[in-house]
Amino acid sequence: MHQQGSILSGNFAMADGRENKDQALLERILQELRLKACTRLSSQDSTDASPSNGTESPVSSWASPILSWSTPVKAPILPLAELLPLAPARRCETWRIVNPGAKFKASCGFPLVSPQFSNDLLEDFRVIFAPGSAWKGRKPKESPQASRFGSLQLKFLLGEDNGTELQIFFTVGGGGVASRLGPFKASSRHSVSEICELPVDWRTQEHSVLTIGVEIVAA
Repeated sequence: MHQQGSILSGNFAMADGRENKDQALLERILQELRLKACTRLSSQDSTDASPSNGTESPVSSWASPILSWSTPVKAPILPLAELLPLAPARRCETWRIVNPGAKFKASCGFPLVSPQFSNDLLEDFRVIFAPGSAWKGRKPKESPQASRFGSLQLKFLLGEDNGTELQIFFTVGGGGVASRLGPFKASSRHSVSEICELPVDWRTQEHSVLTIGVEIVAA
């Protein structure tokens, strides 16, 4: 009986030893599996974060179009002359009258006529400058309808009646006291423009030289 009990206890001890070895082996296997799993996850994370990888993550594939949409598109650069509307053609001429009061006295109050001007909008035209009824040396038989401070008008040669319409602006005086008057119409159907009656006395602006400017604008 005693011998039999010792044999049984030895069998139990051997069984316990095997069980302990199996338990240790199982834990070692589980530890190696955990280590491999951690290594695999870390390598996958580094692969996804690497910019040299050809495959894009779902986040990057969605982000790309958003970035491309938000990128500003440069507008084509055009010259300023193509953006602005075309301005009508205009030409300017200047007539300087030295001592106009003396010239009106010499002409007995008759209008003064400028030298001949010409440009591509209007050829062979002159400025007619009448002194007005306020001028003391006016001729006795002057029309009572004459402008008080004088008037300006263009006279030009009639050419082919092609229906050309022009706008005329007059500038009287110089510096900071110049007055710009207009527009007045002129056409190829008539040999003179509309009359510009001066609203101010030209004698206050002459200063021995009276400057009259003519600006012609294509209508």
